[in-house]
Amino acid sequence: MLRALLAAACVALAGCAGTEHFGARVSKELQVEAGASAGLLLGSLGFGAPNAYLDLELHFRRRGDREPGSIRISQGAARPGEIETTGEGGRRVTIFAVPLPPGEYEFFTYLGFAPGSGDANYARPRVDFSIPFAIAAGRTTYVGEYIVESRPQMRSTGRLVAEAKIIVADRLERDLAAAKEAGRPVAAAPSLRAVPDMRRLNLPNFVAREL
Repeated sequence: MLRALLAAACVALAGCAGTEHFGARVSKELQVEAGASAGLLLGSLGFGAPNAYLDLELHFRRRGDREPGSIRISQGAARPGEIETTGEGGRRVTIFAVPLPPGEYEFFTYLGFAPGSGDANYARPRVDFSIPFAIAAGRTTYVGEYIVESRPQMRSTGRLVAEAKIIVADRLERDLAAAKEAGRPVAAAPSLRAVPDMRRLNLPNFVAREL
């Protein structure tokens, strides 16, 4: 059943390089051809408080490759295909459910867009990072909830940037239920939990939320 549902999702993705679908923009190289085996990447992304961003993208790629996909949220209305649920404090959280070819992947950077124009309003991590996860055929890989908090800060160069703090938590039951309710091809088999241990990874800008 999951294979048939994933195949239908992959038909929608095929040939649409850079198209936003199921809460993510996926490059052509990461799209799944019709009939090919696939797994599902599941998680959620939202803004916390304080927040200086209008949009934020969390980028992922197959390990060893350069072609990325990205998961994007904005302060505006939901885009077609996005799933929304309610997080802490009644804030909007976007669920992403993305068919991907089986393999080893990683989140490696983010890009934030603050109000205004020009490069000064783009925020990136000072160094790339690696948050690994694996996609298995016919399975759902859950990577957690990522809540972004930010406030404008003045760097020594005189550049005003919105430095990010990304809070990671395990909300599997909530996100899985939201994906199922929206009709996404979520595996009936137990999901693969791949929520990163931020205490062990010790990455700048990322912290763990105790539940």
